[in-house]
Amino acid sequence: SITKENEAWPDSNEARLAGVSYSEGGGWWGLRRDGEWYARERPALGYTVFAPDHWVFSGVDLGTDRTFGAPERLLGYECDGVVIGISPANLTVLAHAKLAGGWNNGEGHVASMVILRPGRDRLFNAATTDWARILSTPAAESYPAVSRITLNVVTELSRQLSRSDTLREESPVAKTFRGELTRVRDLLRGHTPF
Repeated sequence: SITKENEAWPDSNEARLAGVSYSEGGGWWGLRRDGEWYARERPALGYTVFAPDHWVFSGVDLGTDRTFGAPERLLGYECDGVVIGISPANLTVLAHAKLAGGWNNGEGHVASMVILRPGRDRLFNAATTDWARILSTPAAESYPAVSRITLNVVTELSRQLSRSDTLREESPVAKTFRGELTRVRDLLRGHTPF
């Protein structure tokens, strides 16, 4: 795995757990001179849909090769990508974006929004630090797509949790997690910003 300063972590790569890694994504922070940052404006880059028929995109008006998130620069500050040979085989790439044109780290890499299904469980990874920023901005052009995708994921995770026999009903952790999923789902359904 690679840190912001390109230091290698040879014995560890988060892609084994999260499906994606910064080592195949990148970051856009601008340029630095004499300890000061400048030229920090990021390119207008969003995700291009790769699997439009997946349930994650249910209710979202996006077809194959349609892009969302570009006006708000959904990808930029930091984003992650699939690591060939390390990311799990049961990973599905839902959307992707080629990083080109001046990335501080990751020039030529491909950021990837993914979903994993290890066994009975699921893991969704938006793979960008800016997902929450769009989600908290209802006036954003990409808010309908980002909030609907998030609602779909939270709804499916709630269903998964309710079917799970690994978390006992009386468990405080299960109750807290279930309560938080319900709160987030209700907020998204009402389009209430966080």
